[in-house]
Parts: sequence; structure tokens; C-alpha cells
Amino acid sequence: MIPIALLKTFIKCDIFHKERLQNNTPCIYMPNHTSLLDAVLLSMHLPKDVVFVANTMIASRYSWALQGRETISVDPMNPYSIRSMIKVLRSGKSLVIFPEGRITITNSLMKVYPGVGYISIKTGAALIPIAIDGGEKAKKLTYLEGQIPTQWFPRTTLYIGKPFHLPEMEGLLMREKKEWGSHLIYRKLQETLLKCRMLKSEHLAEVLRKRVQEAPDMVIAEDPTGKMTMKKLWQSTIGISYLLDRRLRDEERLGLLLPTSIAGMVGLFATIYSGRTPAMLNASMDIDTFCTCLRIGEIKTILTSRTFIEKGRLEYLIEAISKEVQIMYFEDLIDEINGLLKLKVLFKERHRITSPTHDILLFTSGSEGTPKGVLLTHRNIYANIQQSRLMVDLTSEDRIMNALPMFHSFGLILTFLSPLCHVPIYMIPSPLMYKAIPEWTYDRKGTILFGTSTFLAAYGRYAHPYDFHRLRYVYAGAEKLQESVKSLWFEKFGIRVLEGYGLTETAPILALQTPMLYKSGSVGCLVPGVKHRIEPVEGVSEGGRLQIQAPNLMRGYLMAEEGFVPAPEWFDTGDIVKLDDKGFVEILGRAKRFVKIGGEMVSLAVVEHHAKQAIGEGTVVAVSLKDERKGERIELVATSEQATKEKIRLYWRANNVSPLALPSTVHVIKEIPLLGSGKADIAKVNEYIQRLHVKGEPI
Repeated sequence: MIPIALLKTFIKCDIFHKERLQNNTPCIYMPNHTSLLDAVLLSMHLPKDVVFVANTMIASRYSWALQGRETISVDPMNPYSIRSMIKVLRSGKSLVIFPEGRITITNSLMKVYPGVGYISIKTGAALIPIAIDGGEKAKKLTYLEGQIPTQWFPRTTLYIGKPFHLPEMEGLLMREKKEWGSHLIYRKLQETLLKCRMLKSEHLAEVLRKRVQEAPDMVIAEDPTGKMTMKKLWQSTIGISYLLDRRLRDEERLGLLLPTSIAGMVGLFATIYSGRTPAMLNASMDIDTFCTCLRIGEIKTILTSRTFIEKGRLEYLIEAISKEVQIMYFEDLIDEINGLLKLKVLFKERHRITSPTHDILLFTSGSEGTPKGVLLTHRNIYANIQQSRLMVDLTSEDRIMNALPMFHSFGLILTFLSPLCHVPIYMIPSPLMYKAIPEWTYDRKGTILFGTSTFLAAYGRYAHPYDFHRLRYVYAGAEKLQESVKSLWFEKFGIRVLEGYGLTETAPILALQTPMLYKSGSVGCLVPGVKHRIEPVEGVSEGGRLQIQAPNLMRGYLMAEEGFVPAPEWFDTGDIVKLDDKGFVEILGRAKRFVKIGGEMVSLAVVEHHAKQAIGEGTVVAVSLKDERKGERIELVATSEQATKEKIRLYWRANNVSPLALPSTVHVIKEIPLLGSGKADIAKVNEYIQRLHVKGEPI
């Protein structure tokens, strides 16, 4: 047994909003449960007359943690335990109850039991959420030993949330009220934990330095060329940043044209450490669009890789832009790091850790017009990492398989998340390696895979049924997940593919499905910290335009003509959505992909969904054209020879689909053009259709 007085001597704890603790009114304090240290922390800081509720088994084994405190030992399976807690509240005392009922074994929130909500409903007692952060790292006191780096007496944080009451919930059965209460408490704990963790938001290079100190020898990144430990990542980051300082002088931004790889990760962190803004460039853009991005970002130098240029056959791009910008090669910088330079690097580390620039620059695809620069701050990135961690449980025993490009915000956030959260990652230079990716996932024991619906369909076709046996989570984003892909993965691998929703402007994740928060047909719930409102849209009976405020929302745009344009107070996502009472988001489509036909608004995404069901194979894209009679008309482009207007018409009739959504023409082509992210390039499809009608050219 550890003497409690001695334990308190070594505990380092910061507490925020202690003024919210109630001394006069009975309430229920609801902390998350990170370790056996939690009880000691709470005992040190909560009012002296509160009563701690403990599981009977835990209370008998760890009574030392609550020496001098009044406690109630309860059996979760015994209904009389609830009555005893209600009795305490009605006597005028407050309770401390861990809603999860157990210490976390996932490094995230566990399920919330209905007891806390029921007690609040029966007594009217206010609920006060308490976020405990850092306790999960306590060596010998956490249940995550071996799953995350631990240490003796880590610095912890207590964040006291605002008191709240559960709503009346009239007309619901008690069972439904308890279910609702558990959901609301779970979401409130997520929000409170996010606020707690955002207190530590800082320069991403500084976050990396701290993570390296916690686990220097952890192998954090692998790619087909080799492995890299946290320590090696830090040393390479400092070394490359030193060379960038010598070569770039006063340049504020550096273009990065690198694949998803160890080199890409090092280049990204080195640019940040050097005090510059990394501008993530997309080699799959056409040359004119690529050059537009260079002008928008005022980029004078690009860091790339000879191997990447050679394997990607991008010599034409380098030749086209080399007159406008300086080209640096990653291989040359690595060759320059010698013994003398390493000494300078050590000196540099001691004297400068943070830098004045706190932005990352990405570019929209340009599929809906001229591309825009999106300025994400370090705080935006850090917030989205914490939001994601509160939705999905991640530990150092996981291995992320990431083939999404770094110029795509989803691929970028994974590149940051891995070293900043001690989650190993296997980096794959191209998502188009359909045969290799399943084999790598099998060989490297991947547990988490990210992709688009298009890419996941290809991986599923080529994979052996056992290749994905270690996967815990498979996430699809960037485009709607097709039913055929969901069925393929479930039937062949026994895996339920989950969906995510996001924007480049939100770093990118806005909503996620999880095993805890799942509803078919939705993209899950909004991540913690996102405030939303729905603006009505003429002709749309259900839902409206989604507008948000969030800590992960960009600082602003860099526009081709206007320059920097700050983000508005309420940012319009451009998506038309429905939200149910529990916050599940259903995407109806992009506002720009709604057309008005006969006075009614028709979603092209809905047209594509039904057309896909009617045809049964291949890919489809619906586009709209001006029509003298109807105002607009819909035409369909499909890759399957089975796609005929008659087949689609029969499906429409059999399934009572609105005739206003029926395509007037069906075009069959060999291949739908794709963006680098795997989404259909709508702009190019529109160009094809326009060319067909104007010039009579084949498509």
C-alpha cells in the first residue's frame, strides 16, 4: 500500500475553474476515469463533505486512495445501490460518481452507465463534468501499461466543467430517458475533455519534442524504404530545418511536393520547426492549376524528392515550374547532414524550439472553380487531433495504414496524429497500389485503415479474405460510401466500414461514426467542440445548409485576387444536411450539386445513388445542364455498358423515385476522371459533357 500523504507529495496537478465547485447545493460530480490516481486527485481538490461512490470490489482493494473521505460501496448489478445514492443527495450531500463505472482500458472514454442520468432525473441534482487528463500515463496506476508510454507521477490536469441539468424529456419511458441521459452525459464529458486538452494547445514542433522525450525509442513510422524512431524523427527534423534556414533565408513559405512517406513526415516537421509555413502541393493537378496554387501561396521554393519525381513520372511538371520556383531535393539535404552539422543541430535545439509561424497551407482541389488556399493554424490541427482521439480509441499498440496523400487534409492530419499521439503509422506513397496495400496491411499487422469509397472498393477486390484480419477500424471519407463497398467488406472480411465527414477548412474531421455513436445512413455525430446551425434552403423540405463554429475551423482563405480573407463568424460548409435529435448527421449533398427542376430542388447525389442501384456496377456521375423548357436537366455519365436510360427508367418506376430526378440522357465512358483524393473530378466530367454537346466530340 502506498502511503497517501507520500503520494500527495509527488503529485503534480493543475486545476481549472475551481470556482464551479458547489458547496451549498447537492450535485453530482462526474469525472472520467483514467487511473487509480483519479481518486487521490479528486480527494485533494473537491469539497470535504462530498461522498465518493466506488465499485464494491475496487473499494475493498484500493481504500487507501480515499483515506479520510466518506464513501459508498455499490454493486452495479444491485438496484438498491441506486436508492442509497439518491438518499445521500436528498440528505443535502453531493456525490462523486464515475459514469463509466471503470478505469479506461482503451485510452478513451468507455460507455456511460445509465445510473448517473437516472439519479439526476429522480433528484433534479445538477451534473458537473470533470475532465481528468494525464492520469492515464501514471505508471503502475493505469490499466494502459504497455499500450501507451507511462511515467512516475505525470503532470495531470483537472478541468471543472459548467453545471448542467438533463432536459425534462416529457413523454418518454424511463428506459428511454436513461438512454438519452447516458448519451448526453457521454457527449458532455467529451466536450469537457476537449476544453481541458485545448489548454495545452501550442506549436506543433513543441508538442513533438515533448512526445519524443516520453518515448524516444518507439518506432513511430514505417514506409516501404524503412523505419524511423521518435528520436530519429526529431534529429532529422532539426537537421533538415537547419539546412532550410541556410537556404531559404527570409522565405515564409515552403512548397512540399512529397509523397506519404517518412521523407514527407520529416519534411513537414522540419519546415514547421524552421519557422515556415509548409504549403502542401498536389502533383495530380494540371500544370495551370498547380501554378495558380504557387501564385496564391507566393511560393518561391519547393522541396521534393528525386525518387518521387522519377516513380511518379513528374519530370514534365518540374520542367514546367523550374523557371518560376527553386527546386530542392530531399536526398540532397540528407547527404549534407554530416558530423559537424550534427553538432550545430544540437546547439540549435537547445536555443530554439518554437518558431513564429503557426500555419499550414493546403489548397482546395479546384473542382468547383479556381483553387483556394486554406490556412490552418497549429491550434486547428491540434484541436482536430484531440477531437478525433475523443471519438476513436487509439493506443501505441495500433498501427495506422495510411495511403492518403499529404496534400489531402485527411492524409495530413494522420501524419501529424501519429507522432503527436504515439500511434505507429505505415505510410504508403500512393493509394493506387491496390494489390500491395492489402499485403502490407497483412504483413505489418495494420489495425486501422483509411481510404475513400473508390479506394476501399479496389482494396477489397484484390485482397485475400485474411489480409485484413487485424483491422479494428476501417474509415471511408471524402466521398459517399457506396452500399456495394459496405457489403463487400462485410461479406468478405466481416468488417463494418465506418464513415467520416470533413472539409479541408476544418483540418478536416467534422463528424465520425464510431461503435459507440453509430447510425446507418449518417456520417456519425459532430466531433466535440463543433457548434452548428441549419440555414433553411428554398425547395428543401428537410434539413438545410450546415454552418459551424469550431476550434478546428481554418484561420481563413488565400484567394487568387483578394489575398487573405478571414473565416466568417459562422462558416458555411456548402453542404445540405439533416441532424436528428441525438446529433447524427445525414449528408443530403453539396449545395452546388442541387438543381432546380420544375420548381423543386433535386440532389445530384441522390440521382447518383439511385442510378448506381439501378445499374448495379461501375461508377456514375450526374451533372446538370441548362434547359430552355425545365430550366435545368440532368445527364448521367456511367462506366458500365449496362447503363441504359430504359434500365434506369424501370428502376425509377419500381422504387417510386421522383421523375424530376430521372436523367434525360445516359453517356457511357471507359473511365471517370478522378482527383488525387480519389473523388470524381466533377469539373472535368462537366467539360466532357459540354464538349460533347457543343462540338459533337466523343467523350
